[in-house]
Amino acid sequence: IVGGLANVGLNIFFVIVFDMNVEGVAIATVASQLVAGVLALISIIRSKGYGKLEAKSFRIYKKEFLEILKIGLPLGVSKCLFSFSNVVMQSSINSLGEVATTGASVGGEFDLYIGEILHAFSTASLSFVSQNVGAKNLYRVKKTIVYTVLMAVVVAVVLAGVISLLAKPLCMTIINKNDPNVNEILRYACLRIYLVGNTLVFCGIMNALQEPLKAMGKAFTAMLITLIGSCAFRILWIKTIFDLWFPNSIVAIYLVYPISWILTSVVLLIFTILAFKKLKKQFESEKAVNLAEQIKNDNQKGENNV
Repeated sequence: IVGGLANVGLNIFFVIVFDMNVEGVAIATVASQLVAGVLALISIIRSKGYGKLEAKSFRIYKKEFLEILKIGLPLGVSKCLFSFSNVVMQSSINSLGEVATTGASVGGEFDLYIGEILHAFSTASLSFVSQNVGAKNLYRVKKTIVYTVLMAVVVAVVLAGVISLLAKPLCMTIINKNDPNVNEILRYACLRIYLVGNTLVFCGIMNALQEPLKAMGKAFTAMLITLIGSCAFRILWIKTIFDLWFPNSIVAIYLVYPISWILTSVVLLIFTILAFKKLKKQFESEKAVNLAEQIKNDNQKGENNV
């Protein structure tokens, strides 16, 4: 919360006080992340529970280290390639000129706020699903996935609706009012909110399916689906639809976001259902084996008693 408020405050401060546009927004983002990072570090150092950071605990635990690699490495690779696809997307926006770039950056700030809230739900679901997979409670696994999707949809629709209704006054808190192109910048910013912000519900659904799939032991599969659907597809779209057919249309760039989210969500849903069924079959098989073993042991005890 403090980091988010710092981001908002610093955005306004750099744009209004120092008369900065894109540079001010960039500095505010990095500064707010630094504030949040330092506060988080202080928090875990002062913690009294299991998460307390202590120098004496700094050593490699082989089993846990390999587990972290198994789950974390695909996620790290995914984020790196996501950054690469974002560079391609930003480069395409930059080709439309400084006004379009500034407007897209302003509108993107509000997409970021919604996206971070939606990401929080999916991150929570990762913990819930993994715990219940370990407990072999598939009822709660299914319940968590359904609830996460529903919460993401409701939050995305409500927040996007509010931001869309207040798009112009909100954007004007960031845009430099003395800029000679203020009206054009505002138009590009609002266009991004209307086309991307209002479709973030599909991004929420995508994340709500992606994290549980990782928790069910399919981290690499989730990474591969996301990379193809949200990275490779976007780059292909930019190199064909935008570059060849609509090279001067920012709408062509904005539309790739909801389309990629929808396609990725559909594929993730299919693989999530398959992973759930596989786990169910595995647990039922293990239950049958354990039951047979228990009956065998009971019979053995009965014979011994006789």
